[in-house]
Amino acid sequence: MLPGLKPQYLATTEVRLLEKESFEEYLKQTWSMLNMNLRVINSLETYSWFADNRSQILKDYQFLENKVMIQMKQNSASIPLLTAMIAVEESRKAIQQANDVKALTVLATVYIPLSFVAGVFGMNVSELNSGIDVDIWLYFAISIPVTVASMVLVWKWEWLTRKVQNFRIRPNNSSPRKTVSEALFSVGKMTAGIGKPRDVQIGHDLEK
Repeated sequence: MLPGLKPQYLATTEVRLLEKESFEEYLKQTWSMLNMNLRVINSLETYSWFADNRSQILKDYQFLENKVMIQMKQNSASIPLLTAMIAVEESRKAIQQANDVKALTVLATVYIPLSFVAGVFGMNVSELNSGIDVDIWLYFAISIPVTVASMVLVWKWEWLTRKVQNFRIRPNNSSPRKTVSEALFSVGKMTAGIGKPRDVQIGHDLEK
């Protein structure tokens, strides 16, 4: 929030902006009418019966015209400030919404893999319900790596997307399989620490 601005002032900023824009249209119409009257007064300068009052009326209209011009400048100068205040408020709301979405994404990244693994263990199929007792540690042994892989995929999604795009637009790409292997090797290092994953090493051996 801008310093010195009260919340109730920001709440009515859009209304004030609409009022300013309407008032600006009214001032333009008033200024146009004054100009038209000034042209009429100037056209009557040849008439002798109007000569006595013409000077005073002309001064009055010029005074009113100057006042309208000053008011138009002041009103136009305040409109950008109101627009900037609205933009600041909208940016604040957008940041708050982004934080809320981020929190929901983190929660979903953690709980969806856990629910998925629990759903797999709860499937009514003969391979999973053959009467063999399964220890609870097996659930965590599967769900924790799946959760970690999901979190890495979410947090590194933009990086992976850029890698795929660079692979697609890479000029003179005569060995795409090698590029894919390099990308998989980078992902393997990111998820497994140091060293090449076994499947990636096999892929390199097959290429040779």
